[in-house]
Amino acid sequence: MSLADLYLGTRRTLNVNRNIYCNKCAGTGAKDGKLTTCKRCQGRGVVMQNVQVGFGMQMQMQTHCDRCGGKGKEMKAKCGQCRGKRLVHEDS
Repeated sequence: MSLADLYLGTRRTLNVNRNIYCNKCAGTGAKDGKLTTCKRCQGRGVVMQNVQVGFGMQMQMQTHCDRCGGKGKEMKAKCGQCRGKRLVHEDS
């Protein structure tokens, strides 16, 4: 845009690309739109692991649940429209 356009004003048409929540699964990423509590972490999103740090020594470490990705919820099947990503691309 030129400086003259900024001072005098002009009309431009812009195309905007954005990601929006999937309407089919209501933004959950699940095929039926329903999530269940993760069985491994019981919905906490974290699990405790015992780690061997030395001879006869163990340490307990808290990490993200690898089954649900730290969300505490999991889906049985992924949504066909967003493929479980929760977002779809929209051009306007």
